[in-house]
Amino acid sequence: MKIKNQILRKSLVALSIFIFYAFPIFPEEKEKIWHYEKLTIRENPEKRPKAIQQEFIPEGGKLLYSTEFRGSFGDSIESVLIFSHSFDLVALNLFYELVLKNLEWKILQKDIQDKKSVYLAEGPARRMVTILLTDEKEYRSIKIFLKKAMLF
Repeated sequence: MKIKNQILRKSLVALSIFIFYAFPIFPEEKEKIWHYEKLTIRENPEKRPKAIQQEFIPEGGKLLYSTEFRGSFGDSIESVLIFSHSFDLVALNLFYELVLKNLEWKILQKDIQDKKSVYLAEGPARRMVTILLTDEKEYRSIKIFLKKAMLF
């Protein structure tokens, strides 16, 4: 009986170790990066594109995709960030209206509907941002498109 208990205990330990490594509780989503000349695309990015200000991302957002198109001097000309959040659409609308006002961005166009909201704003240094909020079943999808004006 003692030998059976020892074998059973060792089997349970081995099984629990296998389950821990084979089926992680928090699956790791590693960042994938693709480069093509001046364009960089990231899936599951670890950080936001530098051109998009941190204030545009509410705390707790999950970054899904980002792209950056760099100019000849290495600065970002266009940036896109796609992420999800658990806030409801009303809270996100209020959040972005306050953020744009506090950062002194001028809202040029605003369209708020039941399942979708769009903001178009102009900021300092002739930068343009488009923010698209969509209501999914379990989360809200936020897409931020930022473009710097080209001066010739």
